[in-house]
Order: sequence, then structure tokens, then C-alpha cells
Amino acid sequence: MKKVKIKKQQNGFSLIELMVSVGLMSFLLVLAAPSYSAWMANMRVKSIAEGINTAILQAKSEAIRRNTPVILELNADSSWQIKVLNTNSVVNKKGAQEFSATTAIEMVPNDSNSITFNGFGFVVPNTDGSSTLTNVNINTTSSFDGIKNLRVNVGAGGSSFVCDPAIADSNNMSYCRGS
Repeated sequence: MKKVKIKKQQNGFSLIELMVSVGLMSFLLVLAAPSYSAWMANMRVKSIAEGINTAILQAKSEAIRRNTPVILELNADSSWQIKVLNTNSVVNKKGAQEFSATTAIEMVPNDSNSITFNGFGFVVPNTDGSSTLTNVNINTTSSFDGIKNLRVNVGAGGSSFVCDPAIADSNNMSYCRGS
């Protein structure tokens, strides 16, 4: 009679397999960290640009809806408020968006921080005599590859759009027209 050896079935992982897996995961995380950091920096810039663009469109809409001049005041920390010009009442406001010290907002012209819309939604001169805001540049000083700076352009007709100032091809949808 032959003895039948019954192999004990192995459950789980050996210590060597576990160490190899942890080492591989660590290596992949080290490779992915710079890409993730660059992606986060781009998302911060995009979030600020879209927030400012939304504020501009909201101010224009309020001016049309109320059929009265409305002013958007923008601050360098990305906070803003929309006010009805005649009554000086605040329609809407937003506090500063959270962004890192490596993100800066530059208003063009430099001495401007507001846009006034008339009751038809067109940009008109500011009543206080200050320059009308035409561009808002959102810049980052992060050293990662692939970081995009963005610009919010405001047209005389009250239209606004987010564009990439680094794009030179005028056929590209992200090209900064009229800036």
C-alpha cells in the first residue's frame, strides 16, 4: 500500500511576496508624485479662472435682469462682490478661494479691479473713473513640467472666456483672442 501525501494548501502571501509588492507600489508612487502635483497645480489655476469667469457672467446677467448698472469688484486674493451701482447693495459675493502661495492673480490694466455692466449687459466705463478690467491673468510659479497659466478675457460686449496665453495657434479654441 502506497502512502498518499496530502499537501497542505497555502493560504495568504509569503513575506517575500508581500515585500516585493510593497516595494513595487512604493516605486510607482514615487514616479507618479510629480505628475499628481502638477495636475493639482493646474486644477487650482483652472478653478480660480473658472470662478472669476463665472462671477463676470453673473454680474452681466444681474445687470440685464435688473436693467440697471451692476459692478463686479475683484480682489487679488480671488474674492469678489457684485453690487447694484445705484443702490450700492451687494447682490452676491464670494470669499477668497483657497490657493497656494505659488498662484498669483494679475489684473490688466494694473490699476483696475472692477467691471461695470449697463442694463443691456455691455461693459461701460467705471463711474469712479478707474480703468475697466479687461484681463485677469492667473499665474503659477510651480516648477513642475506641464503647468498652465490661464487668462480670463473680458470683451467690450460683456463676453468673457478663459484662455491659455501660451497657445499661439489662432485656430485653437484655447487661444487668447483680442488680448
